[in-house]
Amino acid sequence: MQDFLQLAVTGTALGSVYALIAVGFVLIYKSTGQLNFAQGDVMAMGAFLVYWFGPGRFELSFAFAVLLALVGTCAFMVFVEFALVRRLAAHSHEAVLIGTLGLGILIRAALTAGFGTDKLGIGDPWGSSTTTLLGVSVTTSSLWAIAVTGIIIGALTVWFRSSRAGVSVVAMSQDPVAAAALGVNTRRMTVIVWAIAGALAVVAGIFLAGYPRGIDPHMGLIALAAFPGAVLGGFDSINGAVVGAVTIGIVQTLVAGYEAPWAGVVGHNFHVIVPWLVLVVVLLVRPQGLFGTKRVIRA
Repeated sequence: MQDFLQLAVTGTALGSVYALIAVGFVLIYKSTGQLNFAQGDVMAMGAFLVYWFGPGRFELSFAFAVLLALVGTCAFMVFVEFALVRRLAAHSHEAVLIGTLGLGILIRAALTAGFGTDKLGIGDPWGSSTTTLLGVSVTTSSLWAIAVTGIIIGALTVWFRSSRAGVSVVAMSQDPVAAAALGVNTRRMTVIVWAIAGALAVVAGIFLAGYPRGIDPHMGLIALAAFPGAVLGGFDSINGAVVGAVTIGIVQTLVAGYEAPWAGVVGHNFHVIVPWLVLVVVLLVRPQGLFGTKRVIRA
């Protein structure tokens, strides 16, 4: 039972990281109809910026390194939206998809060239410390990941419901033409959404880098497991993306913890493909996801 609880808490922490990435996917998709497949690599870039401003180069405090990484990543996302996505969107959504895939590969290559492939620590204050919870030893980084994700999702929910900018983003996601006709500056709201997605990616990268993982240029590929979480929850539902991503994290961690006796049948790394198996099943059974809106296509 203790093993199960420990795996469940660890899975919830991993799912919290996935949730931040999934919400970034969904925010951009809801407001613009575009898929940003560079989101995972942007997360890796944000984590490397924390390392670079912190122990890697400037040796700034962790909090200040995180702040600079947030500013840098948000600025990068705004630049990407202006210089790349906006121009590709004038042609087709497929062009945006391919362009962001290429951008992700470019970021990964640049990180590899600049930092190498060794695992690096970002100088986070919790390190390898653990906390005992219900008789189960859990890393402090896992608890921080769950708590911070909950706070961020709660703050976003309040922002969408209470602030003028948040309501404008919701209106744009429902009908951009009508929102523009009612005075919503859709260009400005799009920039805000991309910046928020960048900030979420940085926070996700910080916690994905927690003990014992560290950071490496390919960590963005791990974060892409958040995409099946967004699909599971429903790609037009932020709350659904959170539920789907946390579910994926828990299931993946439980499978990793209990797959050893079945290794002769499913292999030793079966848990790696679990999110994508879920993705295929969801698309076959319920393409709109658990909380998504079913689309009616009339011939």
